[in-house]
Amino acid sequence: MPPPASLLVNGTALLSPQTGIGRYTREICSHLAAGERKWNSTYYYGYFSKTLYNSGRGTSGEETAPFFFPAQLLKKIPFLKCCLRRGLTLAATVSRRKFDLYWEPAIVPLAPLVKRGRITVATMHDFSWLHHPEWHPAERVEGMTRNFEENLGKIDAVITDSDFVREEALSILPLPPEKIRSIHCGVDHSFFFPRSSALVEETLRSLSLPERYILQTGTFEPRKNILRTIRGWAGLPEKMRREFPLLLAGAEGWKNREIEREVAATPGVISLGRVSEEILAVLYSGASLFVYPSLYEGFGLPLLEAMACGAPVLASRASSLPEVCGDGARLFDPQSMEELTSSMEELLNDEKLRHSLSCRGLSRAAGFSWRKSAEEHSSFFASLLEERNCR
Repeated sequence: MPPPASLLVNGTALLSPQTGIGRYTREICSHLAAGERKWNSTYYYGYFSKTLYNSGRGTSGEETAPFFFPAQLLKKIPFLKCCLRRGLTLAATVSRRKFDLYWEPAIVPLAPLVKRGRITVATMHDFSWLHHPEWHPAERVEGMTRNFEENLGKIDAVITDSDFVREEALSILPLPPEKIRSIHCGVDHSFFFPRSSALVEETLRSLSLPERYILQTGTFEPRKNILRTIRGWAGLPEKMRREFPLLLAGAEGWKNREIEREVAATPGVISLGRVSEEILAVLYSGASLFVYPSLYEGFGLPLLEAMACGAPVLASRASSLPEVCGDGARLFDPQSMEELTSSMEELLNDEKLRHSLSCRGLSRAAGFSWRKSAEEHSSFFASLLEERNCR
């Protein structure tokens, strides 16, 4: 039997508190390691390592990411961040290591790593920085665009999180259709499931949170449409606002000053900041309504997690979200505050309808798993290597 093919993965997204890309990387790598098809995997963290590090919740056997440099200091002193990045890039550049396949889970391949793999595969989660640069910090747009253009011709194949993004990729990337594969993300059903009412009550009490609430999660950034949620919620009758306060959970993000001002100026809106995944699962489970009004998503992990926890979901009718929701959520126009307000009011007034949404959401979420997603990644990688070997 031939030895397992060597797989190089850019694991730098695992070294910081994880949002969507970090969670995706963690889950796919964990399940690839446990899958039937074996890979000789190496992870790049600014250096090459056989260890799958994990800065978030993980399964047994994974290790916590090393605190090799103070992340907050890097954030506050861009010069240090630039120097560290250049130093690590140089270390990767001079390395002579070779791999059968390099997988970039964070959109833009790193040039030094491209040189290490016979085949380069990149996951394109979305193209928001191209379509809507106004939603992102200018330096990120500049860096992403420059790196994307420089490395575009070096990508052999692409994975997208949804059919929606695949259609975008087909119109943007110079690759044949068979080299762009849509593979849905998953959800960890051993973690994201409906919590007991007793646990929900205990957790809410410990956090001094109300028993009933509307929940929205996501980084405080323009794309998440948080301002419209706050203003749409503020349009509800006063009695309903008192009965169902609005909870916002998410990282600080960027371009968020107006959001912060709106939160401070709107009684009944509670901003929790970033919360742990353990707390998040409980908040999903206890929500009277989960609202996800994002203007653009390549997939929408929070939406799937909320459905898996039994939350009745009101979601944006935009980008990939209808594809992910199926019939498991009520959809609305994310540009219409009036439709958002009326949809929230209708659902909050109809407990049977919310229960029906909850049941449909649970059924829909049951069709997604990280194991299935990882198996499809593994199969795609193997097919690319087989094709290359047959040439």
